[in-house]
Amino acid sequence: MLILLDHATPRPLRRHLPGHTVHTAAQMGWDLLSDGTLLTIAEEAGYNLLITPDQKNPAPAKSYRPKNRYPGTYEKRLVPNPTTR
Repeated sequence: MLILLDHATPRPLRRHLPGHTVHTAAQMGWDLLSDGTLLTIAEEAGYNLLITPDQKNPAPAKSYRPKNRYPGTYEKRLVPNPTTR
């Protein structure tokens, strides 16, 4: 799965996502984009998941608050997980 962490997501979270390709918005040069623009560009670039601590939802996306060691981190699933089809 191709995963994007937004600029405010703790980078150490990457270590807990083995087997996935994980990039940060800063790595992609997208760290200054607004939330809505970032979500749109990530989807167009083929990302399956955007992880953000932001609680507002800039665009329709399935999101949930997982119980993990990073409280306040939300996931926004951009496209269905290809392994669940």
